[in-house]
Amino acid sequence: PGAGVHLVAGVDRIAAPLAGNGSPDYPRTLRTAGVEGSVVVTFVVDTAGRAEPGSITILSTTHALFADAVRQWLARTGYSPAELRGRRVRQLVQQEVAFALKR
Repeated sequence: PGAGVHLVAGVDRIAAPLAGNGSPDYPRTLRTAGVEGSVVVTFVVDTAGRAEPGSITILSTTHALFADAVRQWLARTGYSPAELRGRRVRQLVQQEVAFALKR
């Protein structure tokens, strides 16, 4: 991680998604085609509880449209920031996002 960015093991309280964040929008063309998939993404949650846009890195994806949906979703998603010794700190997060059709 970059300067001032902590890993999960280096914080007292990890960054956690806020209730009510919702899910990424399922790309319409993939939903219509019956395509399911997933995205593994890393990003830095800042001290305000937001994903830093420049830090978003797609590690793997089953389709580029899923990756785009996750990037857009992260722009509107909130987190409780990580804490270290009672202070908010930036933390690197790795998350898997699954896209599954309801059956």
